[in-house]
Amino acid sequence: MAKSDTPPLLIEIHVTGDTNFIVYKVPRQMYDGSANALEKELVSSQKLHVDRSRVEYSASFTTITLFMKDLYEKEGKNLILHVSPKDITSPFHAKQPVQVTLFTNKMIDWRTEEGKNLNEIGFRPVFSLLSERKDEFIGDINSFRNMGILTLKGNINENEVVLKTLIYILLTIISMVVTTWMGTLLRKHVRTNHVIPANVRSVSQKYQIPALLLVALQLGYVIMTGLFLGYEIFLGGIGGVLLAFGPFVISAFFMIVYFIYLQQRIIKEIENGELAKEDNTPVSEIWSMLVPLVVPIVITILVNIVIYFIPVNIAKFDSMVTNIITSYMVQICIITVAYISAPYIYNLLLPKRKLKERELLDRINLLSAKHGIHFNNIYVQSSKNIRIANAMVSGYIHKNLYLYDYLVENLKNQELEAVILHEIAHIKRKHLVKLLGVTCVTLITFQAILYFYPVFGWTSIPLYLIVLLLVSSFYMRRYELEADRFAAFHMGDTSGMISALLTLSRLNYTSTSVKGPIKYFKTHPSIDVRVRHLQQLHGQFPKNRR
Repeated sequence: MAKSDTPPLLIEIHVTGDTNFIVYKVPRQMYDGSANALEKELVSSQKLHVDRSRVEYSASFTTITLFMKDLYEKEGKNLILHVSPKDITSPFHAKQPVQVTLFTNKMIDWRTEEGKNLNEIGFRPVFSLLSERKDEFIGDINSFRNMGILTLKGNINENEVVLKTLIYILLTIISMVVTTWMGTLLRKHVRTNHVIPANVRSVSQKYQIPALLLVALQLGYVIMTGLFLGYEIFLGGIGGVLLAFGPFVISAFFMIVYFIYLQQRIIKEIENGELAKEDNTPVSEIWSMLVPLVVPIVITILVNIVIYFIPVNIAKFDSMVTNIITSYMVQICIITVAYISAPYIYNLLLPKRKLKERELLDRINLLSAKHGIHFNNIYVQSSKNIRIANAMVSGYIHKNLYLYDYLVENLKNQELEAVILHEIAHIKRKHLVKLLGVTCVTLITFQAILYFYPVFGWTSIPLYLIVLLLVSSFYMRRYELEADRFAAFHMGDTSGMISALLTLSRLNYTSTSVKGPIKYFKTHPSIDVRVRHLQQLHGQFPKNRR
């Protein structure tokens, strides 16, 4: 069965979370039979329950992964791991070289029943940057089998867990303090250097960097110290997720919300010619500023946490392909329900009033009817005190249009018409539905990658959220340009849309250009990009389309 002068058999035993598995990387020269036959032999040789298995091929190796349900058991706050070297290696020749790597949690100290540590029975520690601890055995299969049946007891170091958790929480507090301190320095800089309102946001970005680095440090800390996997193993479920992500999310939210609010307040103070001692901005306006930011983020995080706990074999069919497809369908249904529900939650939380100004209401109804669109409700949000000029649509079934009063009061008729047509375009071109599709495709693609690389565990959640943000932002920027084209086309000229964009930039005190990597995370192209895009279309539209 075995051939000489072959590279070693690589075996990885992963005991890092709820998903536990054994990976065999078998050199092509080692096994004469078919890969499927070897897979069946490996599955049948295990005394433990193999939940599912799969085979992958490369030029040098055949990789077989066995997903186990009972690779370890919990005994109080400790783990009991049963490893049978003979069962694990039964299809292979005793003289074959082997490298066995045990992946566990950094905060667990493994001992045999005799009290020996892993180093004393032939394993050596290997440095790992992430949450897992690596211990490696190198030799031949016969020497590995001579260890006999290994019963390893993993003792969690409670003091270490408590200490690292306190440091994690302390980093959250430090992050919030630094965020507030940088905000104080920002206000001092604005006052000393007489920064104009249009430059407040660009100047503010420099003061956000220390807080942003601390948030990134938190995420890195919880992953690299082993806390991430420790919470997953010993807490699991919602409790583990909340403890793993909670402090990090709190820091990130606080930083984002604090600087958005502070920028608006500083701009208002500059306009009034003094730094106010107290903020008289209505709570409803502050809340209306936060809802569009908070609701999508919270729903996205919660949905992805729920999806993470959906097992691949949720339907328990005999066919693995059917199980995978069913699991994906369940995940897509959850995302769809969340997307459809989000506008109702958004509408419930958002302070607003129905538009009653008859002239504007008639103009909007006329424009929407012309394009076959019916708005269930047209709302006005108060935003004059926070200086936000914006408009948006929401809803997959019942469509709602939201106009900020600061926008309505400061745009000319032609500019306002361009903005309304832009919002109509999002519905007419089905941008909301397409974004749902983008989310589902991104999820399926990412899940497929994780299926072949399951070692990420809970770290897949922030990884997926970052990937989703990049992908969805890319398509949202495309949809914004398409909506601009739609508005210009149906107005018969680009001037109205260009004028509206420049006015919005002035009203919102935003820079017309965005530089650096941050532009890839923006959901809207910069004003400069949008204006140049429209200028390239000048003269291409038939006149008098209105």
